[in-house]
Amino acid sequence: NDVYSKYEGQLPPQHAAINVDLIYPATAKHISKHSTQNYFMLQESPRDYMTITRPFIQAIDKKRIQWVYNILDKSKEVDRLLFEDPDTKNGFMLHPDLKWDQQQAESLYCIAICHSREVQSMRDITGMGAVAGRAHLLSDVIDNVENIAEDYYSRRTLTMVLGENDPLVGAFIEAKGMDWLQEGHSMCHTMPVM
Repeated sequence: NDVYSKYEGQLPPQHAAINVDLIYPATAKHISKHSTQNYFMLQESPRDYMTITRPFIQAIDKKRIQWVYNILDKSKEVDRLLFEDPDTKNGFMLHPDLKWDQQQAESLYCIAICHSREVQSMRDITGMGAVAGRAHLLSDVIDNVENIAEDYYSRRTLTMVLGENDPLVGAFIEAKGMDWLQEGHSMCHTMPVM
């Protein structure tokens, strides 16, 4: 929260307005994340989650996710809170993502943060209540856990798109080897730069 700023500029009328997202001071991780890179479609099985992704998540330095705790503790971004269910087990907070220009409703992009700190990924979502995800529609998440299976996300293979600079891609390569990356059996495919 502390390093991100948004600015809007007005140019002469013949040009469109510009929006600038500023990250200062930017770390090497910020630069890597926002650099041009190839993207991979990665399929994560429940076993991959338990042996690769979950240990990866648990090893993340708490300083890197302090922004989440700042939002949950309401020490930051209180003015941006759109909705809150305060239940400590199943409740969540809904905030507009910093990608939103705060003007055009059709481009609204939100992030839901669960109050339960035990929810570290979609695979931890069970039953009613807590919702989170990376490019998953809220209505789909709720329908899956209510109507298909309470532990739906812990049992299925999840597909995600990650940039080659994402440390999780490195964790998969370390666990499975470079051959896994090049096998081309729909485990991982190179996609055009986004």
